[in-house]
Amino acid sequence: MRSFSNYRINSKNLKYNISMFRRLLKDGVKLCAVVKANAYSLGVEEIIKLIDKEVDYYAVSNVIEAKQIRDLGYNTKILVLGAVPLTAIEYCAINNIDIAIFSIDYLRAVICNVPQGYQLHIHLKVNTGLNRYGFKDTKVFDKALKLAQNSDNIILDGVFTHFATKDNDIDYINIQKDIFDRYCQMCPKDIIRHCANSFATTLSSIYQMDMVRIGVNMYGDIREERLLLKDVVSIDSVIVNINDVKATQTVGYDRTYKSTRNSKVAVVPLGYADGISRRASNKMRVLINGQFAKIVGNVCMDCFMVDVTDIPNVYVGTKVTIVGKDGDERVTFGDWGRCAGTSAYDIMVGFRHDRYNYLIE
Repeated sequence: MRSFSNYRINSKNLKYNISMFRRLLKDGVKLCAVVKANAYSLGVEEIIKLIDKEVDYYAVSNVIEAKQIRDLGYNTKILVLGAVPLTAIEYCAINNIDIAIFSIDYLRAVICNVPQGYQLHIHLKVNTGLNRYGFKDTKVFDKALKLAQNSDNIILDGVFTHFATKDNDIDYINIQKDIFDRYCQMCPKDIIRHCANSFATTLSSIYQMDMVRIGVNMYGDIREERLLLKDVVSIDSVIVNINDVKATQTVGYDRTYKSTRNSKVAVVPLGYADGISRRASNKMRVLINGQFAKIVGNVCMDCFMVDVTDIPNVYVGTKVTIVGKDGDERVTFGDWGRCAGTSAYDIMVGFRHDRYNYLIE
């Protein structure tokens, strides 16, 4: 059974992007692939199948995501970046899953929940300015460090932080890095120090330290930072109906669009249930026959409408490019984010390919 719509993953471009990051890394620096949120909605099972031999670590947000990778049969190291329930500590210890420790009270509780005969691998998280998780007092951090080192059931694998900004505030990245360096000086020399996300990895080798965490930019240059990366995701559908709409008639729910001329309005069978942001209603443009076609009316749960009056040779069955290239033009996740008043990340993760033909090419 096939859908009208396709969610395509270009496997060669994915591997190319990883190779580009590999070329930037100093000798001995590990590459951690961030595959949280179902690999940013691309599908973690298929993504890991493609990249497992290319990376040293995986990072996920929670223990459910870590379990999914282990259940698929992969033994690559995994770090859970977010909080792990104490009830899941036993599973992490038994299945060689590293967890983040962000307070001394949490560390004490974790130590009590490691099952007898096992050891749990941990990374201490430092709060250098994001103010989300992590130690922000060197004295408390030192106590946690000593507690971890003196606990037989704990193995200290790493120390890390996360930058709050990217190209919009590089000065703040450097402030955070200076703070992080002070914490690193307190740690044993043989643990993994890591702070660099995709952007910091490309900014300067000083942020690479012992490992970098490559997330969204593994899947392409979705923030349009001119990183010479290749698009991994493309999304397309087809026109399934065309309406003749007279001047002054309205289109869609709540009548938010009124035609100012006699128009042809096409229906595309994707809606906000599929990731087409309703916030982009009456603003976003898609590509048809290499030309931009504007969404008109509110995006529906299962479809949206576009004005195709000025585009020649449009019929039922004509291809519609949601994300990707058509001719000389291109639609990006960044375009969707700007129209929807949100980030490219939000848009990318919002595309759910359950009702698409999911294609690895």
